[in-house]
Amino acid sequence: MIFTLENARIPAICTRADIEQLPTEELLALYNELTGKATKRFANRDKGLEQVWKALEAAGRAAQPSGSPVDGLLALLAERPQTVAEIRELLHLPSDKKARNVIDRARREGHAVKNVGPCTFGL
Repeated sequence: MIFTLENARIPAICTRADIEQLPTEELLALYNELTGKATKRFANRDKGLEQVWKALEAAGRAAQPSGSPVDGLLALLAERPQTVAEIRELLHLPSDKKARNVIDRARREGHAVKNVGPCTFGL
């Protein structure tokens, strides 16, 4: 079967979670459809996800995160304690340093973000 945007059931606006759930074949079809290329495979899945996300952003089909990073952090920590790496990944931040900056900002705003373990934070 040849995968295309039509049979891949891709929403008009995609979130990172949407594309992370796609099988690699559908991810590749989406990338080719967005870029007009005929790529046959990605070097690895993680690089493929990044390439598709950048193509979605360029096409204006990437969902922008709503609210401030602090709001996202508080929502994550309300579920359970998170490590810095998890916070970085779930908030789509470029580095652990940026994740720590969001934690510090939340503390400056008066939120009770506590260190509950090695590189792990909770409320």
